[in-house]
Amino acid sequence: MKKILILNQNSKVLDPLLAVIKQNANLSYQIFAGDLKNSQDYLAYVKDTDIIISLLGPQDVDWYFGALFEAIYQQKINLKHFIMLSYAGIDDELTQPIEYAGITDRLEFFKQQRYAIKIVDEAEFPYTIIRQSQPTDHSGKKLQIFAEGQPMPAGYVSRETIANLIYQIVETGQYKYESIGILEN
Repeated sequence: MKKILILNQNSKVLDPLLAVIKQNANLSYQIFAGDLKNSQDYLAYVKDTDIIISLLGPQDVDWYFGALFEAIYQQKINLKHFIMLSYAGIDDELTQPIEYAGITDRLEFFKQQRYAIKIVDEAEFPYTIIRQSQPTDHSGKKLQIFAEGQPMPAGYVSRETIANLIYQIVETGQYKYESIGILEN
């Protein structure tokens, strides 16, 4: 059985993600309920965890990851996969700018996201960074996946599609050590 820890901060992806995870008897999950900035609060949660899914953000993710990884190192866990939901545009890959809900300082937002990704990358655990375009409740035509560094148009992606992709990654281990941009058009 794979044990999953989900870090959530009001993400609307959580409900569709839980709907697909609950269908698989080989997956168990818990949702972190402590102080995201306190490494001590993570200790009991990260113990025996195989996969961490981060739905945090948009702001202060770097701060939260600093505390999280301190707990991971303290517990000496052997994490199998870290999946981070981030944002299209943080790698300057978008061909047109997009708006980020709740963000007033784009430069600071980009710095925080980039530093959080650096923390994940330097931890040397298998990881997948998902750079979502603008999330919506309405599904588009077809999921498109863009490799890191590949130009990507602005667009939308449904929360259900994001949840299904995360589930697919949990099940298959696909996209390890990759940062992928996603949209539906």
